[in-house]
Amino acid sequence: MNGEMKNTFLAGFAAVLALTGCSSESDYGTEPGGDVAGNGTAYMTVRISNVATRAAEGGFDQSKDRTEHDIISADFYFYDEAQTFVTRANVWNGGAENDGTGGNIEFNGNTVVALKGLSAKGFPKYVVTVLNCPQGFEPGRTLTEMGQLLAVANAADGGFLAGDKFIMSTSSYIHDGETPDFVTELTDDNFVNDPGQISTPVTIYVERLAAKVTMTIEAGADGATSPLVPVAGKEDTYEMKLTIAGGSNADTETDPDKIHVGAETMQIRFLGWTLNATAKKSLMMKHIKDWSNDELGFVWNVRDFFRSYWGMSYNYDDAAYTYLDAQNPEIRATDALNYTSYSAALENGAMRSKLSDAIYCAENTNTGAIVTSNPAGTITTALLFAEITDAEGRPLDLVRYNGMFFQEPHYIAYVLNNKKNLGGLNYYVKSEEGTTVRFDQVGTDDVEIVGRNGGYVIVKSKFDKDAVLYAHTGAGQAVEDYTQIAADEAGKTAVEQLDAELAGFNVEGSDAIAYKGGLMYYDIPIQHLNNPATRDPKQVLEAEYGVVRNHVYVLNITSLTNPGMGIFDPDEIIIPDDPFKEDKLYQVGADIKVLSWKIVEQNVEL
Repeated sequence: MNGEMKNTFLAGFAAVLALTGCSSESDYGTEPGGDVAGNGTAYMTVRISNVATRAAEGGFDQSKDRTEHDIISADFYFYDEAQTFVTRANVWNGGAENDGTGGNIEFNGNTVVALKGLSAKGFPKYVVTVLNCPQGFEPGRTLTEMGQLLAVANAADGGFLAGDKFIMSTSSYIHDGETPDFVTELTDDNFVNDPGQISTPVTIYVERLAAKVTMTIEAGADGATSPLVPVAGKEDTYEMKLTIAGGSNADTETDPDKIHVGAETMQIRFLGWTLNATAKKSLMMKHIKDWSNDELGFVWNVRDFFRSYWGMSYNYDDAAYTYLDAQNPEIRATDALNYTSYSAALENGAMRSKLSDAIYCAENTNTGAIVTSNPAGTITTALLFAEITDAEGRPLDLVRYNGMFFQEPHYIAYVLNNKKNLGGLNYYVKSEEGTTVRFDQVGTDDVEIVGRNGGYVIVKSKFDKDAVLYAHTGAGQAVEDYTQIAADEAGKTAVEQLDAELAGFNVEGSDAIAYKGGLMYYDIPIQHLNNPATRDPKQVLEAEYGVVRNHVYVLNITSLTNPGMGIFDPDEIIIPDDPFKEDKLYQVGADIKVLSWKIVEQNVEL
């Protein structure tokens, strides 16, 4: 053990617990006799150490937030050499803060456990420890069963909290190839028969079930392709040049039908952030297997630190647990992840207005092959919400099309003019004033922008489905030159035919994305530690993306190149686009660092 490891964080505590059999022993199929039965009392000294959170460069984050290591209970579950449940104990007498120099260890504690009803031989072989155990949790009858138990069976938030306290369990790592990963092995030397004697202490290492994510802004960071340029006097607001079609720089009075284009300095104001696609369930014990370091791209199992840096979450290796499509959100199988909307994040308090505030979630990992085939349905991401405003700070209703931004009325005019110029839009509205009859071609007052999922929009008419429309079929402008449009062979009314033609503008051209009130988000897939300099861009590697328990992921926003993904309906659940597709409309650059808490830091270029 190195010198850094010997520095410990958790202050000592001492207590003596009379440990009798589990109150529901018969439920586990074990007898309080057998190899461990007897009439004597044995005493075991326990030191509990919480491994700190890990950093990509090998450093560790000594938590300064007391709530992250508050402990109100310590449960010990004992198993015999056959890995069968024997009995349990519960004790905690408090602890104290450390000075932040504990390296891999965040806190330490000492206690004495008294085991009654044991003989002088055949003591328990293994102990599994859970701190802040949730109410109603019952151990497995065997270690195999114990490894399959959820932390909180009915959790929808990941099940990493017991009330407002973080659940912690024995740290998982490969010990010697024989000892189970998530246990502490005991020896006879750990037990004495006289409470006045001192046994060889058994040290138990625990880790939080939660992963932690934080976000920072580094304006003008070195290496940024487009440094953030702060707007003086405005918090979390930065300048950005955008190409705007129509607007203040256009001579609209002399040429009202022309779409004028110009570059304008707009402002991007960060509103807050939250996590998306977080796991709904967490296993109480961390699952690992014997990966090679070459496979994961880093040294993942560190016995000297009593921990591992990759794991298999509840959803791991399940290719069918969820399927999501931003364009067709009704196509979804079992929802294993929590997805949010802008409104929901605001209403339930999930969105942090301060970018420096931490957010916690359950671990969520999967194989490289499954992430490659379904990234939007497998990767936990950070959603950074923002709005586009003019120089005076007024949010703008914008539509992005073919890499150019339109103010919403100008985009509507652009679509209608395009259809007219191509000989389409042969739809007219009849009006009568006295003896005067006139036919007006469908115009900007007759249509509106509507959403079609995921921030994408189309232009649609405002007419009722059965409204009467006319086509110009003659050469002149007389009444007889216009003919009422009948339903087509498929039964579509005139209005439905018009809407299909308008929607076809985006189907035949490219997608349009709306920024209602300038609202948008940047979707940042959270990277883990397997990040080689070069790789096949179409193949995600194992441990390249994912969040692992007891790690901190620090997202450093370093540059601002493009606007984010538009939000048209704030109530719509956000299902991100494939983050790896080549024609992705918005860019996110990130430098993520993973801490201990293990830190994973990620620089993000927006």
